[in-house]
Amino acid sequence: MVRSALFLSVRMAVVLLAVVALVALPALAAPAGNIRMAGHEYCISMPGASMAAGTQLKLASCISTTTSQLFTFSFSDGSVRPQAAPAMCMQGAPEYGTFLTLQSCNGGANQRFDFLQNGFMVLSSNPNYQVITESTRIVEAGVNLQMWLIVTSHTVNQHWQAPWTTEFRQTHAHTRTDAQRTASDARAHCCSC
Repeated sequence: MVRSALFLSVRMAVVLLAVVALVALPALAAPAGNIRMAGHEYCISMPGASMAAGTQLKLASCISTTTSQLFTFSFSDGSVRPQAAPAMCMQGAPEYGTFLTLQSCNGGANQRFDFLQNGFMVLSSNPNYQVITESTRIVEAGVNLQMWLIVTSHTVNQHWQAPWTTEFRQTHAHTRTDAQRTASDARAHCCSC
């Protein structure tokens, strides 16, 4: 009887330690940083440092320390959030010309992004739509960002770099479904620079 009670106590302690370890694990998130247009000195920015719902995101000259350009990326849910306003999320939609805005985070499909190997930043729910500048082939401060079907002509306004892109490809590739991986790999093959 004493032996079974001791065994039960040890088992409960192991389960309790496992639960504590799981709760104490930090969320899988990337470091904060700029989302830079590849090959340019322009970054995704919140104009006037506005982090209010509905703020349209634009290009601005990159300044690595300004809060209006620092974003984090969640590996677990695909959200891109301003570091200074973690309750807000970048949001697009799978429709031509939908502006990229900040909205309150709701976990919706329009707030989940993937960063592909070829530099495209796409909606996870519809990876045929990527983040691109409003005016095709124009890269300058003040230009709005929008969602557009993936363009395979290697235009200068569709490739992005962020501190988490390498980590994302290495860490997140195994969590995508086979269909997502096949679509993503096909795009990376036909559209890579």
